[in-house]
Amino acid sequence: MPHAPQPENENRRLQKLHEYHILDTSPEQAFDDVVSLAAQICGTPFALITMVDSDREWFKARKGITAKETARNGGFGAQTILSQDVLLVSNTSEDPRFSANALVTSEPHIRFYAGVPVQAPTGETLGTLCVLDTAPRELSAEQIESLRALAHQVVSVLELRRNKIPPTDTLAGVESNKLSQHATLDARLYIGSIVDVSNPKHLEHLFRQAVESAPNAIVMVNEAGKIELVNSQTEAFFGYKREELIGHPMEILVPKRFRGEHEGFRKVYYANPQSRPMGAGRELYGVRKDGSEFPVEIGLSVIEGENGILVLSSIVDITERKIISDNLKNALNEKEMLLKEVYHRVKNNLQVVSSLINLQARNVKNEMTADLLRQSADRIKSMALLHEKLYQSKHLARINLNEYIRSLVDHLLFGYGAQASKINVNLEVEDLFLDVDTAIPCGLIINELVSNALKHAFPDNRRGTIEISFRKEQAEYILVIADNGVGFPADLNFEKSASLGLQLVDTLTRQLMGQMNLEQTGGSRFMIRFPISFK
Repeated sequence: MPHAPQPENENRRLQKLHEYHILDTSPEQAFDDVVSLAAQICGTPFALITMVDSDREWFKARKGITAKETARNGGFGAQTILSQDVLLVSNTSEDPRFSANALVTSEPHIRFYAGVPVQAPTGETLGTLCVLDTAPRELSAEQIESLRALAHQVVSVLELRRNKIPPTDTLAGVESNKLSQHATLDARLYIGSIVDVSNPKHLEHLFRQAVESAPNAIVMVNEAGKIELVNSQTEAFFGYKREELIGHPMEILVPKRFRGEHEGFRKVYYANPQSRPMGAGRELYGVRKDGSEFPVEIGLSVIEGENGILVLSSIVDITERKIISDNLKNALNEKEMLLKEVYHRVKNNLQVVSSLINLQARNVKNEMTADLLRQSADRIKSMALLHEKLYQSKHLARINLNEYIRSLVDHLLFGYGAQASKINVNLEVEDLFLDVDTAIPCGLIINELVSNALKHAFPDNRRGTIEISFRKEQAEYILVIADNGVGFPADLNFEKSASLGLQLVDTLTRQLMGQMNLEQTGGSRFMIRFPISFK
């Protein structure tokens, strides 16, 4: 990731930044209001006011971002302060300046960035005002102009703050209420009016233009629940003229069946107002003038106006998104039902085959042939059992290996009748989910080695113990099957063994791209390791 060059006036710029005594200070409503408005105007989930220090980018105000700062090297702000105007990056993952940035490579996976330099009246760039999104996109000319206006507002608030607050080494310990007493800002930010001592008419015009150009419906409501301002998107979404909404209760836009409940929620919200999404976990609906309803998402922002608290609602019509989501859910449900039916039929067919082979084994007089047939039936039964578990699982593409191994061992013990009652089986299996292509060979390996131990490890009806463990360790799975029986011949080479079962275990281990090791000390101990990345 390339380093952004330092501005030519870097020393003077840092000196000017520190004169404002803004770094590491507590949150302040005036700055928080700016990022909330920037995000709503541009329709982005994230917005920041960033101060670019010598080695870091510190966030004075942030919306949607949990981090408080990031390294200056490779940061967005380090590049933006080199620009005299808006820096637009449509797709950060394709821009070598930002493709390795922590906010791009990890949560929240930023893909779009637009930043405006925040410049002191003397010309030094202190930081940036920026909006960010998780999807590549563009901004309209009106939205870009609004960002410029809000960046000027940040400077105005900084100047007024500096003039009102006595300089100190740090303001990090100053309580926010004391900060408010020191700084009764003349530049007040509230919906419908930005008053700046320098040029109030110009800024108010720009602000109203920005609200009108916002891609979402914007509705401002006072403490009495009455609508004070709406934009053109509100008229388009709800079918009302703005004069039909101004002065009316907010509930005019809420379906009748929710109005009583909504009024209660609104009163509770005003008791502790804060910027947040509305109705988290609930489906929200708006109602048009003609009575038709449509699904919405709503973000709430708190603005301190001259006449009390104002709440700014940013409303998004998600009708198309919900249709697509419902179609996907229906398709997924159909796929799940079909896949369950496939697993169920495969399981039934495998059980039928296993039963036919067992039936044939009973009619074969040659004991060796009959034993081979029973072993084949057990292998088929292990695969049938796996498909039964998949049919019952909530995760149709994966299986809980703990449950599967326990069911498989119970089936094998049942098949060996009274002899199995003298064998103690210890299981230490982690709750791990494996995909079908991995679980089937694992099940067959366990079937072969446990069957072999039950049949040969404890002759003359002696008692014994079989231990089975399965765990994840770093980048691989480890399967261990051990017994304290008589063990294998000392010269056994399982890769060249005449035993079909051991040949099958060796082949399945290779199929898993794994390695198998056999230890013979006080019995036998098979350890099979294979990579987690196996598909």
